[in-house]
Formats: sequence, structure tokens, C-alpha cells
Amino acid sequence: MSIIMLKGKTAELIQKLQIQVKARFRRDVRYLNSPDFCMICFRKPEVVKDGDSIMILSLIRHHISYFPERIAYVHYDCHRKIHDTPLDVFIQYADGDSRIFYDMKRERVKSET
Repeated sequence: MSIIMLKGKTAELIQKLQIQVKARFRRDVRYLNSPDFCMICFRKPEVVKDGDSIMILSLIRHHISYFPERIAYVHYDCHRKIHDTPLDVFIQYADGDSRIFYDMKRERVKSET
């Protein structure tokens, strides 16, 4: 069995990434769809071809509400439509909820490291 030893900044970065992955799959988060299709337009993630290379543009996570945390996967352009129109069905949170949520998340990450 091989072991890779990581030290310093690299080890810290890997540790933070592991915490973020754990936080992403918490049980108290409700995902309304899979990352395989957009909740707004129901299309798959976009595929960009450039010569011989192919790039898949992953869907982004949009918080429909923060408390309780409910997330929908959407295209970037569809996300802009949600906020520019606004599509109230997909915005079920009060002003300031996002700031409170991300402040709490930042504190949780600090306490876990």
C-alpha cells in the first residue's frame, strides 16, 4: 500500500475541500432535481465543442430557500432569468437570508478545520 504525505498549504487545501464535499451532501439539504437537467428549462448541461476538445458546462446550484435549505440545479443563463425576471416560485427567501446563510456556513467551516 502506498501513502502520499501532504504538508503545509497543500494539506490545508485538501482538508478544506473535504469539508466542503461533506457539507454539500448533508442530509438536511433537499435537492429538487439532479445535476443531469435544469429545473427551469429541463434541458441537459450544455456541451461546448472546440476542435477536438469537448467541455461540459455543469449546472449551478440555485438556492430556492435557505431555511430550510432547498436547491435546484440550473443553467447559468436560467439562473440569471430567475433573478432578473424575478421568478418568485424559485425565490422563496427573505432579503438578507443569503448573507445569514453564508456567514453561518463560513463559521461552520472555520470550526471544522
